[in-house]
Amino acid sequence: MAYGRGRRSYKEHIGPQGSCSSLFWCRYCLFFLNLIVWAAGIAMICLGSWTVANGAGLKLFDELLNEPSYMLIGTGVAMVLVGVYGCVVSVKVNAWALRIFMLVVIVLFIVQVVLGSIGFFLIDDIHNEMSDIVRKAVVYYRLDSNFPRDDDMNALQIEFKCCGGHSFSDWEANILYSCNSSSALARCGVPRSCCRGTRDAQCGYNVREATEQYTAMFTYTEGCIVTLLKVIKRHVSINAGLAFSASILEVICLILANIIIKNTVYHRRLLPSLG
Repeated sequence: MAYGRGRRSYKEHIGPQGSCSSLFWCRYCLFFLNLIVWAAGIAMICLGSWTVANGAGLKLFDELLNEPSYMLIGTGVAMVLVGVYGCVVSVKVNAWALRIFMLVVIVLFIVQVVLGSIGFFLIDDIHNEMSDIVRKAVVYYRLDSNFPRDDDMNALQIEFKCCGGHSFSDWEANILYSCNSSSALARCGVPRSCCRGTRDAQCGYNVREATEQYTAMFTYTEGCIVTLLKVIKRHVSINAGLAFSASILEVICLILANIIIKNTVYHRRLLPSLG
């Protein structure tokens, strides 16, 4: 037996008030840890919603970022539900409810590990695909009616205060803004969406003829891919930290739930004989 072999040793363990201190603290810790899991789930939902909320600025990458964003939101919702359910079963102790809780936590843990691994190994692919999308948007800007991404490119540059793909000089690839362009106003320039502050009709014209330091006074010079990768890596780091912390807490929750189940079943078997 876990608490001795006789009726007296069991009564000494549970104390004169008939409460088991170890069981109480296990339930209390399980409740508190599930609150943290719930909070981590809310944070994941916020991170996923950030991408969706920035839909105008990230519309250029809809097909690339929408699915991961909704997967992140879905994982966050699952963590919130598990956290709430864990708080409930820690208060209203029921062996079968705790077993269900353990099963759900194991499934959630596996899903988090799989999604985290996929995200880690796909970061380079995301970088390459984003670069290709922006390159096409720059090359065909104001030139191809069959590639209507001008507004999306403008929104990206305005929202994230960037210009071009890897730098503002990428606009040389567009024949309209090339330094060999026949357009006197657009030659060696950038679109108005690259401009700092005011965006009048001539704010981006001929700015690439000067030094980068001079150009930076009037337009953004950092490429949108560089800016976005910084933002994405920061959010991935936060998300990875939350997922890793939540995974550790979930393992501890499994241990605590198992302890509570064993103690609860043991107590209920003995209590009828102690009346």
